[in-house]
Amino acid sequence: MLRENVQELYQELAKICLAQIILFNRRRSCEAQMITVQEFLNAKTGCKIDPVVRRTLTCFEQTLCDTHMRIEIVGKRG
Repeated sequence: MLRENVQELYQELAKICLAQIILFNRRRSCEAQMITVQEFLNAKTGCKIDPVVRRTLTCFEQTLCDTHMRIEIVGKRG
């Protein structure tokens, strides 16, 4: 019984994480489904942004860049 409950909770967590990734994804939602474990492990947190680009971002966007992960995946066209 406990194992089934844990499995259901894990599935819900996975769905929530996928929804958040799709929300922040700038392209197609299907790309988020294709993220591999290796791509997740290679994710960059608080990555440095080109200073010229950073100046064009709002304060909120800069905070997001400092606190969120950036996962680079190969898209449909490579």
